Order: sequence, then C-alpha cells, then structure tokens
Amino acid sequence: MKRLQINTVLVPNGPAPFADAHRILARRGESLILFRLASPPGKPFLVPRNTVNQWVTNGLLVIGADPSPDYIRRPDSEIPVAHKTRRDELWAAIQPLVTGENADLILDEGLRWELLTARAQKVGLTVAYLYRVLQRYWRDGQVPNALLPAYSKSGGATKTRQSTEGRKRGRPRKVLVTGHDLGATGVNVTAADLKFIALSLKLYHLRRGMTLQDSYDEMILHHYSSHELVDGEVRKTPYPSNQLIQVPAYRYWATKLMQDMSLQKEVLGDLFWRKRLRGRAGRARDTTIGPADIFEIDATVGNFYLVSEFHRNHLIGRPVIYFVVDRRSTMIVGVHVGLTGPSWNAARMALHCAFSDKQRFCAQYGVTIGADEWPSQELCNLVVADNAELLSRHAQRSLQHLLNIDCNINPVGLPVAKGTVESKFATVNEAVNWVPGAWKARALEHDARNDLDMRWDAALTLRELTQILIDEVLFHNNAVAVPDLLTKDMIQAGLKPYRRDIYLWGLENESGERARHADPAGLYRCLLPSRRCPLTESGLRIDGVYYLPESGDHELVLARARRGRRSVTVHYDENCMDFVHVEDPDTGL
Repeated sequence: MKRLQINTVLVPNGPAPFADAHRILARRGESLILFRLASPPGKPFLVPRNTVNQWVTNGLLVIGADPSPDYIRRPDSEIPVAHKTRRDELWAAIQPLVTGENADLILDEGLRWELLTARAQKVGLTVAYLYRVLQRYWRDGQVPNALLPAYSKSGGATKTRQSTEGRKRGRPRKVLVTGHDLGATGVNVTAADLKFIALSLKLYHLRRGMTLQDSYDEMILHHYSSHELVDGEVRKTPYPSNQLIQVPAYRYWATKLMQDMSLQKEVLGDLFWRKRLRGRAGRARDTTIGPADIFEIDATVGNFYLVSEFHRNHLIGRPVIYFVVDRRSTMIVGVHVGLTGPSWNAARMALHCAFSDKQRFCAQYGVTIGADEWPSQELCNLVVADNAELLSRHAQRSLQHLLNIDCNINPVGLPVAKGTVESKFATVNEAVNWVPGAWKARALEHDARNDLDMRWDAALTLRELTQILIDEVLFHNNAVAVPDLLTKDMIQAGLKPYRRDIYLWGLENESGERARHADPAGLYRCLLPSRRCPLTESGLRIDGVYYLPESGDHELVLARARRGRRSVTVHYDENCMDFVHVEDPDTGL
C-alpha cells in the first residue's frame, strides 16, 4: 500500500464513504485533515488515520492523480507578468494564515473565522472573498501558483456557451434540485430555437409592440405545439414543459439578440431608426465654430389662408414660409413668404434675404428698421437643407461654384438633422395664430359660431402676412431671452442673453470676420438659375420670348446673329421675365 502523504488525492471507488475526491491537507496527531475538491468546496474535517488506511486497504478509496490545472506547474519564466502580479497579491493576503504558527490554527473550525476576520480587516478584503482564496489554495495543492488567475476556465463575456452532449446549461430548476420532478431537466437552446426566438421578436415584440411574455406565448403556440383534430377543429397543444424553452431563457436570448440593435434596425427600417431611436450625441450648436458658419433652411405651409392683393374676395390659398436660421445663435437670418412649394426657386429668395442687407429687404414691405436690429448679412460656410431645395444643378452651381458655400442635403424623412430651423416654425406659428384666416388654432372658435367654412375669415394678403412675420422675427431675435446659449466667456463679458447679441459677439470672438457680398445685384444674379439660349436675328429667344440688349446697337448684334446663330448663357428669374442677365464668361455672372 502506498503511504498517504500531504496533498495526496483520495478518489472514491465503488460504495465509498465519500461521493467526491478529497485532498489530504495536513496531519494532526493520529488524524488526517481532508478537504473536498468538488464544487462547491466543503470545509476541512478530521478523520482518524487508521480509518483512512482501512478504506484504502479495502479498496473503497484509491490514490488518484492530482486534478490541479496544468498552468500551476508552469515555471515563472513562462507565466505572464500580470498573472504573477495577481498571484503575489493574493499570496501576500493569505500567507500569514497558511504558514508559521497559524498553519494549523486555520484548519481548526473554531478559530478559522476569527483569524479570517482579523486578516481581512488588515488587508482590506471581505471575509467571504478571503475564504474563497483560501479554498482555492487548498483545492489546487497548497502552493502559491494555486492562486494564479484561472482564465482558461472563464467562459468569456458575450460569448455563446457550448453545451456538452446530454448536459443542460444554466441553473438547475428547483423542482429538479429538490427531487420533486426528476424529469424536469429541460432543454438547451439550439440554433433552430434561436431562429424562432428572433422571428417572434420581429413579428410580435417589435412590430406589434407585444410584451416579451406575450411574444413567448405566441412562439410556443406556433412553433412548439402539436396539432390535434378535436370535434372537427384543429387545436394546438403545447409540448410538455420539460421539452420547452422556459421564459427566463427566452428573456435572456431576447435581450442578447437585441443588444446590438441590429434586429431593431432590420424590423423598424433605417428611416424610423435614425428618426426615433438612434443616439444623438451633443448639441447642434456644438458642431459649429461660431455664427455664420452653418445655416439651416426649411419650409412649411402656414396654418392660415390668404386673399389676393388685387381682389380681397379671392382666396389664393395657404402660404409657404421659408426660414433660414443660424445654427450657433439660433437667430433667424432670412425669411421668405410665397405661394410656391418647396423648391430652389423659393429657397433662393430666402437665402438672398439671409445674405443681403435687411434694411433694404424690410423697406420693400413698408417696415423700417435700424441697421443693428437685424444685422446678419454674412455668407455662411455650409447650408443644411432637404432634397427639395438643394438637390438641383442650379442650386449646386449657385452655392458651390459662385458663392463657395458647401451644401449638406439631409435624407428623406429625417427632419431632426436640422432641428434648429424645425423648431422655429412652431414658435412663429404660435405667435401668429390670431391672424384672420388661421384654421387650426381657431377651430374651436369657428365651431362655436357654426361657420360652414373657416376660410371665410381670411383677410390678409401675402404682403401683410410678410409684414407680420418680419415683426415676429425681430421680436424673436431681439427680445426673447435664451440664457442656455450663453457660454462662460459670454457671461464673463456681460453679454445679454438675446440671439442678436450672441450673433454679433460670436462674429467678433468665435467665427472671426465673415465674408459679405459687396454687390447686391451680383449676389442676386448668383442665386438665379442659368441656361443656354440661342441668339437669333430676332433677338435672344427664351421660351418663345425674345429679348434685346438694354443698351448699345442691337441692330448690329442681330445682323451678326443672322449670318450665324450662336448660343449664350443667361441667368433668368422665373418670377419676373421682364429681363434676363447674360453671363460674363470670365466671372460666370
């Protein structure tokens, strides 16, 4: 018989007194101290040496191989530095407990917790954690390398566990542990099950908004049920419980499948995802270097009806209102009210207002302002708009080629990409809800009067509405406080929290001096569309209309055209066909 030594592993053989393998930790007189190696580990306990020898002699216990992992026997030269550092930290924590005079005392159940408590307080660890470290030390051979990190046994975060044949993953069910139902082992989730889980999440949870419990019930009913014919009707009966995926497992895999958001993107669509669910970091104004850097432009249909300026009994419909907003200061820098739907023809009028002198613009509508009341007339670096405005060759030529302004065209159905200008429509619409012809805000008033048609109250013309909107824009820029837009430097400078003041301060301290177009007429021509037109003996022909030069001898020009026709590039205004501008080949204007 082989002599029993310290760290010998005793393995049960047949009807043994132990169900699991045990390690001999120490000798104490005529007894041996044994420690169970199986999980969960037990407590060290005393067994008479003669009794253990008798068990080994009778073959109830055999001396087995040491089950310690291989990495414990590696030389220090092959152990990573990080692993050795961790080992040394844990070894320093328990070394006074397992060496010297405490080596035998820690094995005494009566003194163990007293020693652990005192040591845990000294090293700054919890008693429970220190005891688990001590159990690892006993289990793996009572050597310092037993405290090396057992990363080889780690499953790996976010990695799918691979189940062995015939073994159920996860925590055993309570009815199985207590012995009430030995057949309730359950099943592992397979690749086929994952397809059904993903399908149920798409159909029921994401598209129909059902809870995970209801989605689970629908999945069981459609994919884990047997079909039986009862009284002429097909009834679905779920499989037995021990053959079904349980609700906790379903919730676990549902959370895991939806964790990277790919399932939500697939079901809800890219547009809805980007509009409602995507993450939005920072604020819009943080993307600019200062005022007059990025302008946002958008249009909306006004919530009121207008009448004709030539005959007030004639309705001309609802206006299309354009706003151009500076992203940094949120100041409205341009406005246009017309009857043309969203297009470059209407957007260029709003941009011309944004880039030009506001005193001249307001004077066209009978509104007199000072130069400092609406000071913006700088050219920006970038214009953010929808497809309707800038997705045309005329817009790209005018902005990018002639004015050197970049364009950013937002995807369809994604207004949040220019939320600064979108929020202005609600602000201004609320301010002009009182005007005659407003049909949404005054619906209750019309119902009380039993009006047959709310359009009967319309009284404002296009010019009068523009005057009202100019007043609202001036109030918005000069009188509505926005303290949230103030930065630390602005507060230290004593700046007032109004958009106009923020705009002017930003031009001086953030953006620097911005470019302005020196020639108002040239700026207007830059924004006009262009085309090639033939020069004939009758004049410059555009859509059946003939134009003659404003000055000079046009007869000589026509005589030359009679000998040989040629074409020239002209800038034309679709809103006024009284004249056109012939392009200068050198400047492009």
